[in-house]
Amino acid sequence: MSFCQSRSMMHRGAALKVLLSVATLVLMVSAATAGSFTEPGGSFYGEELRPPVSNQMGSEVLDKVGWTQNLNKQIPLDLTFKDEDGKVVKLQKYFGEKPVLIEMVYFYCPMLCGEVMKGTFRGLKDLTFRPGRDYEMVVVSVNPKEGPDIAKAKKLAYLKEFGMEKEAAGIHFLTGENTNIKPLAKALGFDYSYDPKTDQFAHPAGLVLATPTGHIARYMSGVLFEPKDLRFGFLDAGRGKIGSPLDLIVLKCYHYDGQSGKYTLAIMDVIRIGGLITVMLIGLLMVVLVRRDVARTKSQEKEL
Repeated sequence: MSFCQSRSMMHRGAALKVLLSVATLVLMVSAATAGSFTEPGGSFYGEELRPPVSNQMGSEVLDKVGWTQNLNKQIPLDLTFKDEDGKVVKLQKYFGEKPVLIEMVYFYCPMLCGEVMKGTFRGLKDLTFRPGRDYEMVVVSVNPKEGPDIAKAKKLAYLKEFGMEKEAAGIHFLTGENTNIKPLAKALGFDYSYDPKTDQFAHPAGLVLATPTGHIARYMSGVLFEPKDLRFGFLDAGRGKIGSPLDLIVLKCYHYDGQSGKYTLAIMDVIRIGGLITVMLIGLLMVVLVRRDVARTKSQEKEL
């Protein structure tokens, strides 16, 4: 064996040792990262909140409140409402091309609804996905006494507060009659109750993400929604119609928890993908080293 060949083998061995060390570090970091992103049990974000309604509301009202998860159920898109401009519209208008975020609130709500709406807008503001371009947002009042005037006033107020006036075309505030409100609430699993004594509605906190065809894809309960969870939720609901190929790869590393409505890193999936990337890098390095050695050997033979 010549000195040059011996030196070449030493270089290959050193390079492989470095690559293996990097691969090991990648897997260790992946595992540590997965642990750090896992939501702790009892997280405020993951709680299904019971509304802080008036003490005058009895248990017979509150016992009817909550979410019933109807994943994959078809939303009746032929239901009709009035938009914030007073135009009669069918839900179908907002479906077909993009995922849809749906919230059921009422605009004169003195307590919970405002917190839910603000939490939603805060989360959406920090997303690269934008309303109208990547998804539609539909807010429906459960109070049949409310009309387009209050819906428009509330929409403009939220858009101004969160600097989203230019995206008004992708955000819709609707009002309607019980003949349409109740079937929508039932389909969404939004169990609410009206208390005539206080003239208030007791209802759960959260939102629903639906596919472009109107099937329920994800539930997120609570009053605060992390941009990460909203982004992954839209990717899931979008059925491949939004997001980049890299987004879809990253999504595979996360697990959706139906109870909390949160996305957490799935450690085994991270390790599998990290291992696959490592094998590909090792293979690529081997090809580069072999080709370099072949070229060097040919050059040395020509010199001799």
